[in-house]
Amino acid sequence: MKTILRLVLVVAALLLFSSTAYAVCCSSCSGICADGTCGTPCCGYGSCNIFCCNCDDGCRTGSCTDCCDGADVMQATIDLFDNIDKNDDHAIDAREFQQWAGRSGRYFESERHMEKAFSSVDKNGDGKVDPAEFDTDLGKAYEKMNKTGG
Repeated sequence: MKTILRLVLVVAALLLFSSTAYAVCCSSCSGICADGTCGTPCCGYGSCNIFCCNCDDGCRTGSCTDCCDGADVMQATIDLFDNIDKNDDHAIDAREFQQWAGRSGRYFESERHMEKAFSSVDKNGDGKVDPAEFDTDLGKAYEKMNKTGG
């Protein structure tokens, strides 16, 4: 009986203290999130990566009529990735990241802080952020396109 009770408590604790990362980009439109609040700069409920993707607990949602007018989230994610990936090699290198950071108003205290932010997304350490590292669902979409020749 004690073993079952312990197991139930462990499962309950795991469910209570775990957070879920949703594989969507939670960007704002002109600084406003779908729920009408200001982006910080991302519109995730929890923390997001530097690109406002893979946000813990998903994106803030709502019916803000002055917001993005229901834009397709996956298409917006593809567009963001393509906008950063200037040489169209389906990867974001450190130079492209630095240029995007400047264009988007993301400023870092030092070059080291920028490198650390880039490295935190470059999970495999190859010096490039591929679609799956950028956003899990985007990686799946690119994989599917490659399999179907799209």
